[in-house]
Amino acid sequence: MIRPPPPHIAGVVHRAVPGLWPAFVNVANDALAGRNVRVTSWFRTVAENRALPAAHPQSQHLIGTAFDVNGPDRDQVAADLQRGGFIIVRGYRDGHVHAQTWPAGVAARAGLLRAAGVG
Repeated sequence: MIRPPPPHIAGVVHRAVPGLWPAFVNVANDALAGRNVRVTSWFRTVAENRALPAAHPQSQHLIGTAFDVNGPDRDQVAADLQRGGFIIVRGYRDGHVHAQTWPAGVAARAGLLRAAGVG
């Protein structure tokens, strides 16, 4: 189940994009409901992000607006998420699907990572 990140992060995103969290959470959880998938990564602290060799330093995981899923139904989930407005990234060696809210770099360029104290 996906939910907003900790309040100090969620508040920054909410002030910049009011209404994002209900839409994000509803679309994500509707796509995941009843599917044979596992959320393998969602909100990450800066330390958790740095510990992952392939993680981008400006990852949307740092503000909770990206998550990864894996499992037999991942392609169905990805299709539902994409229809719901998420950007889907594939091609990872372990086969997981990455879903994010904005194109790469947008959250950082908009100042959301800096405002949240993570970038």
